[in-house]
Formats: sequence, C-alpha cells, structure tokens
Amino acid sequence: MNITLWNTLLKTPLLKNSETNKVQQWIQAGQETSLSIAALAQLQGIFIQLSQYRMETLANLTQLSPLSKDYFGNNDLAFTWKKIHSIYQCSKEELADALYINEVVVNMWDRSINDREKYAFTETFERFIGRTLDVSSTVSIEKRIDESVIQQKVLEENIVELVEEDKVEVVEMVSQEKDFTFLEQLSVLQTSSVQSVVHAEEFTELQHYMHVERPIQEHFIRALEEAESKNDAHLIMLCGSVGDGKSHLISYVHEIRPELLEQVYVHNDSTESHNPSEDEIETLEKVLAPFEGRGTGRDKVVLAINLGVLHNFYAKHRHTKQFPKTIHAIEASRVFEVDKDFDNSTEDVTLLNFAGLQPYEINEKGATSRFFEAIIKKIVAPTKENPFYRAWQKDRERDVWTPAHLNYSLLQEETMPSAIVQVLVEAMMKEKLFLSTRALYNVIYDMIVPLDNTIFHPDHMLPSLLFSRPERSDLMHALHTIDPVARRAELLDNLLREFILTNDVTSMIQQHLTGNAQYLTIWEKTDGDVESYSKLLIRHYYILNHVALNERFYQFLQTLFSYYTETNDAYEKLFHMMMQAIERWIGSPKERYIYIDAIGESNYQLAIPFQANARPGREFGQARGQAEMNRLKPEVELGLDVNGKTIYVTIDYALFELLFNVANGYRPTRQDYTEALQFVEFYRDIIRYTDKSDEMLIVHIPTKQMVRMKKPFFGGGLKKYEVESIE
Repeated sequence: MNITLWNTLLKTPLLKNSETNKVQQWIQAGQETSLSIAALAQLQGIFIQLSQYRMETLANLTQLSPLSKDYFGNNDLAFTWKKIHSIYQCSKEELADALYINEVVVNMWDRSINDREKYAFTETFERFIGRTLDVSSTVSIEKRIDESVIQQKVLEENIVELVEEDKVEVVEMVSQEKDFTFLEQLSVLQTSSVQSVVHAEEFTELQHYMHVERPIQEHFIRALEEAESKNDAHLIMLCGSVGDGKSHLISYVHEIRPELLEQVYVHNDSTESHNPSEDEIETLEKVLAPFEGRGTGRDKVVLAINLGVLHNFYAKHRHTKQFPKTIHAIEASRVFEVDKDFDNSTEDVTLLNFAGLQPYEINEKGATSRFFEAIIKKIVAPTKENPFYRAWQKDRERDVWTPAHLNYSLLQEETMPSAIVQVLVEAMMKEKLFLSTRALYNVIYDMIVPLDNTIFHPDHMLPSLLFSRPERSDLMHALHTIDPVARRAELLDNLLREFILTNDVTSMIQQHLTGNAQYLTIWEKTDGDVESYSKLLIRHYYILNHVALNERFYQFLQTLFSYYTETNDAYEKLFHMMMQAIERWIGSPKERYIYIDAIGESNYQLAIPFQANARPGREFGQARGQAEMNRLKPEVELGLDVNGKTIYVTIDYALFELLFNVANGYRPTRQDYTEALQFVEFYRDIIRYTDKSDEMLIVHIPTKQMVRMKKPFFGGGLKKYEVESIE
C-alpha cells in the first residue's frame, strides 16, 4: 500500500468538500485488507471527482470541448469512461483501470469483497491516482500536440507541487520503452492489470507473443473470408461468456488479416459504448438493423456477444418478426444447448460458440490442456522473444534474486508446465469451474509471486502457493480443496517417513523432486520448521506424481470418456456401482431389497424389492468415434427404468466418489445426504415409481427378523396378501 500516494491524494484541493474520514482511517491502518464498505463508499465519491478532473485535463491537452457535468451525476461511470476513451483517446490501460474501479464501487452493496480483491482494487486505484495527479501521464492521441499548448494547459500548480514534493512515481505498466524488472513484467498477468481489457483496434507486442492458436480461430477466419467473397449481408456471431477470448480473437485477426475486417462492422457487447439512455438490447437492435435490411451500411457485421445478452435478445424478439434472419440462425444453431457444435451456419449467418468448449481435452488416458500448457510454456520459454524471460535474466545479471525468481525457475523445468496443468484440470473438473485465459494468467502470477517476496520460506515456494491461497480466486480456492496435505496416501506416508529419517535431505529432494540448485539450498536447514517443509515436500511430490496419487479421479475420467464416446466399459461399470450404492444408501435388509425410509427411532422398517434396467444418459455417445474431445460437461448422466418410468441422475466427481465409497461399504453421514441432494431425490423417485402393491418386507430392526407380505399367486379368494416369515 503506497501510503505516500494516498496522503498526497487527500491533500489535494479536489477533495476539499469530500468526506474522507473512513478513507483516512484505512490509510492509517496501512493494510489493504482493512478496507471497509464505508471507506469504499467514500472512495466512490473520490473516484467520481477524480474522473471529472481527469476528463477536464484530457480535454485541455487535446484542445477538445469537455464533457457535460451531467456525465458525472451518476454513480455508475462505465459509459462515461468509454466516452472519455472514445473522444480524448486516453490509453486503453487507463480505461481498463477506471472500468475495474467502477465495477467494484458500483457493486459494493451487492456482494462482499474478499482480501484478494482488496489488494487488486488498492493497486488499481493507486495507478489511477498516479495518472490523474501526474502531469507526465501519457496520452495516446493520433494528432501531434504542440508542446507550447500543453504547457499552457498543465495541471494546477499546487497539485503538481504536492506530487513532486512527495516523489510519487507512476509506473506505466505497458510502456514499450521501459526496462521492466521481472516483477513489473509479471504484474501484467494479474486480473487488475492494465492488460485485462483487450480492444479490437489494438494488439500489443506482448499480446502477440502470448497468442496461442485455437481451433475456433481457423473457423472465424474462414467465416470472414466467405463473408468477404459475397456481396450480400452477412452476420458472424462470436458467442460465449466473459473472458473466454472473443475480444482477443478479434484483435488478433485484426492484426494478422486486417483486410478481412475492412468492410466489416465489429461490435463487442462487453466493450462498446452506447447511449446511456439505451440498454444493451436496444443497442444490439441498432447494430443488427442494417444486416436485417433496415437502414444503410454495416450490412456485414461481426458481433461478439455473451450468451446471456443473446438469450435476452432472443426472448424479446422470437415472436416479433423484426429480426427474422438473426432469430432463425439462433434457433437453427440451438446455441443455448451445451452439446451442440460450435460452428453453425445458415445462408447469411455464421455462429461460432465458445460456450461448452472446455479449455481442456479428455481422452482414454486422462485429461490435459494443450492450450494452458502452451501459455505456461510461452511465459517460461528461454528465448529473447519472451519478455518475461528477458526481465528475469536482466534481474539475475543485476544480482536480483527473490522467491518469485526461484519459483519461475521451477516452472521452467521441462515436466513442470504439464504437471501444473494436470493439477489445474483436476481442480476445474472437481469443482466444475470454467477457467478463462484471463483467470489463468492471474493464477500463474499467484503461484509465482508470494505476498512477502523477500524471505525464502517453504510457504513462499511455488508448490505451496499453488494450494494455499484460497482467497485469491475461485480456482485458487478449488486448488485449496484438493491440497494433498489434507489427504492420506501410502505413497505420501512413505515419503514423509523417508524425509524424517534421512540424514541427507538435499539428496532426497534431488532424487524425488528436482536438481534445481537454488531450490536445493532452501532444504539445507529444515530442523527449525519441519511442518512447513513437510507440506512443501508433499505438495511438490503430488504435482509431479499426479496420476499415481489420483486413482479415483482417473477412473472418473475414463467413465466420462466412455460416456461420451462409447469406447470402453467404464460407463457400464458405473451402472453396476450405482446399483450397489442404491442398496446401501440407507441400508438393505436383504439382497435386491431397499428400505423406503432411513432407519429412525422406530423398531420396524418397510423394504421393497428393487429392480431396474439401465438407460444411457441423453448425451451418451455424442462424441462417438473421437479419440479426444473438449466439448463436454464434467459429469455423466445415468438413467434407470423403474416400472416403465425412466428417471435420470447426473453424476459429477463428488457424487462419483461418494457412490464408489458407499458401494464399497462406507455409510453416508448426514452431511453426505445434505450435499448429495440430487441423489437423495433420485432415490426417492426410485421408491415413488417402484410397484409397492405386490410385495413388501416388514423388518424388526433390533432382531433383523423379517416378514414378507405378498399378493397370492391367484388373485381371487378371500386373502389379499400372503404373510410369511423369511430369513
């Protein structure tokens, strides 16, 4: 936390009428994590004032008319800042910071802000303050501005003096000329980084280097080529979710094939500004009107749109007949169904769907992610084209060496990128998370750079950071849930035993983990903190031996692949496992019988015969013939035909593991029943649809004695049921 910078802000005349007492208390505490809602509310007011001041400064610099003060009368300045960027050509980095700050303060009452977000918010706000109060902030404007004019329009002298007096240094994170330190270069990976917003008009050198081709890129270029060859109107829709790469793809194509976009109107619903009096659907209607034959120009359109917005548009216009070509394409593609192909075309519409495309692939051996692995390898590649490696090398030449530098060297090891990816995919699939490219960059930063980057402690090493920072993001929380320190395994027990008994720790580490000389030095003195070193040992070993320590997870992957491709008998084995688990879910008095209710305080319990035939899930075999696939959900569906009624249950990894344990003798706890609500309902449906009129058992729980009530073989006569004791 840059306390000097914050104090400089509070001294400016800009805030003379502002409430800042809560902000002052926060600054005095000196901790980002002490940021309160009350302080955040005051920062919103400060942000609005700084935004207006920044606009006026940019207007002076560019000699353009300032925006009306009405643009700053609303607490939500998203549209205002897009307008500032559009008119005064402030840098996209400044726009990114402003939009991020705005998002946090606008939504502060609707959700809590965790410690990770407080760090990111503070860092971003400090950058924003620096730009606003520093006369040297760079403004990228196409026309050349005469220096004498700029000098006449400088900031107020008292603000300049305060900034110079306190020696506030503002780092322009994306300056191509700055000689970055390694940590400065790595910082662009963070969610709060200025690189987090990508514009279709610009593509930086770093983004070009980090680009990894994906199959959808080829489809997009082909669609643009086809649109270019036609004289008719054409619409290309890139559909998906936030952070999945739509904007990046447009930017990349604009860089390598600009001619394909010359006659095309590109609209990105997440970044384009629109009239503040319009909602996003009204803006979309205006964008699509020329394509539909209304209005003039822009009849060839590329539309990058999130599925939620597209669904709202579809719901509004599916029956209005105002957008027939667009609505027909949406319906023909069945874009809102996850299992549909990502490339769907009609005569005048091409729809490319990012949704449902996982960033990982599964095959008969397991799961991996070539995309994630390629990104990590680009970050650690020992080449002169790699800005991260160049900065790391320059730091080494300057004798700068921190835990982050050591962690980077670990990540450079040949097997580490693929090993890390295996762990990331495990966390994603177990927690059913989607990891965007943007989020991956943030995770990479978090596993390299500890909060205290000055001490070489086991907790600051990459394997520990990967599993021990749940507050940093959803994925880091998911990684914490699979922390190998919390599990028991014979391999890990033997490893710990060897570590405790050995007289040569460094040789053991070299044998089991790595020969990295710098890493080995931190293992030379382990007596003082055996617990921390033990945790580091387990975590590092787990990363490198993922398959050997995850038998159940790889069984699930085989079942998943079997379900989608019909290539092995793993899915059939799941049916048999589930039948066993059903009998043991709340108990069974006798083979092929199940209790109707859980055993309670009563001494008697009713049980019914259980018979069912397996029915495959509704996505069974949809990837038949594929050796590898990435369009899937990390779950399988299994059906049972009970008395002519087919009922389905969806089995994710958590339920798969629970059913496996129950089938092998584990007795579910009350917490298991609470967490497996879907299976509880599935079990109730089995009871509901089973014919209970023919036969039933009455079980005396204390003695296990049973009486069978059964309809007689011949239905006539006086007896409605035959009663007999059974063993």
